Amino acid sequence: MDAESVVAVTGTASTADPQALKLGNDTAPADFDSGDHVNPTTDGYQAISDSFDLASLGPDA
Repeated sequence: MDAESVVAVTGTASTADPQALKLGNDTAPADFDSGDHVNPTTDGYQAISDSFDLASLGPDA
């Protein structure tokens, strides 16, 4: 699971190649940047947890 790709967008100001990623900061519920540019918001953590397929973690049938 690539959790970074769930909450990150390309940092267009980056001069790196490839461009660095940053937390998305759209309006809720896509407001993933808590302001410190490191820790996701509650919506960000929810988006990450929603991206896991919990059924695949269950016991094999």
